Amino acid sequence: MSFTVSRIADHGTGNPIAARLTLQIFAILDQCNLSKEAADHIKAIYMDSLRKKLMRCWEIADRYRTEFRKELEAHRQRPKNAIIVSVPQMLRLEEECHNFLYEAKSFVRDLLKVINVLYGTAFVEASEYYQPKKPVKGKQSLIEFAETKLGPNDYKTERFRDMLDTVERIVNYRNAVEHPGDRAGTG
Repeated sequence: MSFTVSRIADHGTGNPIAARLTLQIFAILDQCNLSKEAADHIKAIYMDSLRKKLMRCWEIADRYRTEFRKELEAHRQRPKNAIIVSVPQMLRLEEECHNFLYEAKSFVRDLLKVINVLYGTAFVEASEYYQPKKPVKGKQSLIEFAETKLGPNDYKTERFRDMLDTVERIVNYRNAVEHPGDRAGTG
């Protein structure tokens, strides 16, 4: 009997992102009072989307740090009194930043899908994390929902609030790239 083994990711559970967004989440979900369908749906979102998006953000940041150190070291080793000096630069920095923001915003949008499964909400856009979708009257942001449903002092509400500034900044930066000159500014 032979077995076929396929690699589904470049990073295993030795990477904290892979471990926390797969094994740990799956273990938590197995202890929750959720239907099998809901738990499987959430597991699929984590495996097929959240883990991949956050891993791509990590890879982009890792490439940036590596390239930055390489350029800094090359600049430090330049000869003194050189006639021609190479200016440190990072090729594709703008594209990498755009990709990072895209993946991060998509991560937030897909994280809201998990909230939808858990709480029966209908969040769609990443900006709904911090502002209600307009022009729907009575619609709440995730933060408002958490404060109302879970309570302002609930640890989940507090964690959502802890990430508020970061999420808002990422979404606004990405929106400035996607919709230049709109409310989010220019890319």
